[in-house]
Amino acid sequence: IVSGSNVSDMVNLKAVSTAGNVDVSVSGGSYNKSPLAGNVNLLALKGKGEASLKATGNITQSGTDLTVKADRINLSSAHGTLGTASQAIILEGGQTAMGQDRLAASVNASAQGNIYLTQNSGNMRIGTIVSDSGDVALTATGGDFVDALPVASNIPNSSVDATIQNWMDM
Repeated sequence: IVSGSNVSDMVNLKAVSTAGNVDVSVSGGSYNKSPLAGNVNLLALKGKGEASLKATGNITQSGTDLTVKADRINLSSAHGTLGTASQAIILEGGQTAMGQDRLAASVNASAQGNIYLTQNSGNMRIGTIVSDSGDVALTATGGDFVDALPVASNIPNSSVDATIQNWMDM
């Protein structure tokens, strides 16, 4: 973003739909031959069913308020991180999957680096969360972690502890 002679590689994103899904992609680029990563500062990402954000750079938020809300949440950073150690992304994923799609109410995330996510209230229904080269720190305030992936014969779905152990064994 160019403002006078100052160049900032940060998109302040507010994308809200009260009637449908939200799907946003932010790509890096260049300015005067200088690369821009495509970083995003989340102000709000909220959808009625699904909220998705793909960025080439870091995805962060600056406040401690609920920032991402939808039944299904998809966050992806191709070359950066999701949240920071001092400020996780505060989200509220769906609690009940409708129909046959268990991932219809889930939190899904991928990043090259670290991932820091906090479920604001209720259970965090975890779909797929993958960091290529960083750590993953998840918090479920006032709730538990629930496996939202379809039941597989080799992964028991009955115990939170057993599910977390299976994730760690992967």
